[in-house]
Amino acid sequence: MRYHKVFAMVMGLVLLVSLTACGTKDKKVFTVNGESFTYKDVMIFGYIFSREYNIEEATLDNNYEGKVTYRKYYKDELENEIVNTLLLYKEAQTGGMELSEPQQAEELSKVLMEDIGEEALEKYGITQSDVLRVYKMRLMADSYLETFSDEDKKEDEDGADESRYIKVYQVIFPTVELDENGMLQSDENGKTLEVSSAKMEVKKEKADEFAQRIEDGENIEAVVRDYAAEVTAAEQYLRYEDLSPDYKRQIDRLSKGGVSNSFKSDYGYYVVKLLESDAKDYEKALSEHEEETEKQDRAEEELERLYSLYVAHNLEYKEQDLWDSITIDQFVQ
Repeated sequence: MRYHKVFAMVMGLVLLVSLTACGTKDKKVFTVNGESFTYKDVMIFGYIFSREYNIEEATLDNNYEGKVTYRKYYKDELENEIVNTLLLYKEAQTGGMELSEPQQAEELSKVLMEDIGEEALEKYGITQSDVLRVYKMRLMADSYLETFSDEDKKEDEDGADESRYIKVYQVIFPTVELDENGMLQSDENGKTLEVSSAKMEVKKEKADEFAQRIEDGENIEAVVRDYAAEVTAAEQYLRYEDLSPDYKRQIDRLSKGGVSNSFKSDYGYYVVKLLESDAKDYEKALSEHEEETEKQDRAEEELERLYSLYVAHNLEYKEQDLWDSITIDQFVQ
């Protein structure tokens, strides 16, 4: 750890001489599809990156997933984020995009300037306009990816699925064979194994008996405990359209808090208590999760497309010597 700290200090002194004498701070480190990051830009981006990842000096020599040190991992991630920003910013510019909230970049740049400190600002020749430029590029890159999310949302609204979700307390007397972990058992052809006809008749009698006890006024969760070895029971969110016809008929006749008769469905004899007939909060959360997943997938696809076009076969997108001279240690305070 001490070695790395001393090494970083020595590198800083060497770089300071190099920066002032040779104008290294204005040399291009990355150039992707006509957009460039100079040494100074990389330093600014590195300071932003370090704070967003909350990088601590004490962790840099630790192993990341047992493969590389965090120092190496963070350096690789920094390069990826810089390249991605350049790729996406260029696309945003080409598409004529503008920042919807330019004041956000101004506020962020002021905070970072104070955080970096005058010594480092002077060392690398960083001005507020430099920091503002980098922040604008990052925000523009993010905005470009958001356009994919907006398109997906519009498509979802145009072809909205009218199905709803219900919430039930579901009790099953299974008529299929289950292993010790409660998983379905199948034969060599993949067909689900069912219990014998005799056992199936017993399951039906037990389910009818269970339903009658509920109808007589007993609490469903309490009755489940008496049948613990014979049933599976849990709260479930279910999509109404996916239910079997018999299941739907039982749900349709129930009001909130009502309990069904016993009925046969996919995996046995069921008794269900209706908790919500239209679980809008669950549906909203599920929809938001699906939208976020779709957004991430689209973003990854777009980045892969751009990377393939402008980086994968371009051996000169990076000035390796300049990049090697930069260490994560320089951004940790």
